[in-house]
Amino acid sequence: MWFVNVKFGFLADYANQSAGGKINAMGTFDRIRTLAFPLMQPQLALVLAFDVTSVEAGIAKNFQVSLVSAEGKVVVPPLNLMVSLPPPPAPGPVATLWQAVNLRNVVFPAEGDYEFCVTVDGHQAYAVSLHLEKVEHSHGTSK
Repeated sequence: MWFVNVKFGFLADYANQSAGGKINAMGTFDRIRTLAFPLMQPQLALVLAFDVTSVEAGIAKNFQVSLVSAEGKVVVPPLNLMVSLPPPPAPGPVATLWQAVNLRNVVFPAEGDYEFCVTVDGHQAYAVSLHLEKVEHSHGTSK
């Protein structure tokens, strides 16, 4: 059985992975302020870094990402990603698997707390929190 060690995760306006395996992320945030709800966020990215051991190299794993509200309501249905785990760089027992998941047109129905929940092969591996807040004036809107 494989237990995932997630080093960290964060949200950004946009992220991609270069040919060399580096993550390029722009505009990290953990809070969104807006004038009204529901809020449609045109684009956002969930970036995660996992440890992978040499024993796990080449094994395909089912990563699932979903967005849920504090009340447990699913806001974004689960997104399934099959990922083949990379071998660790020599000489070392552990490699970092970077994953950038870009989401478009995500609708947040109300202010409050949300979590991007990540499972691997059905086991909860990590969660990234996001707080949405309604403000009265446009100068207070931001990420």
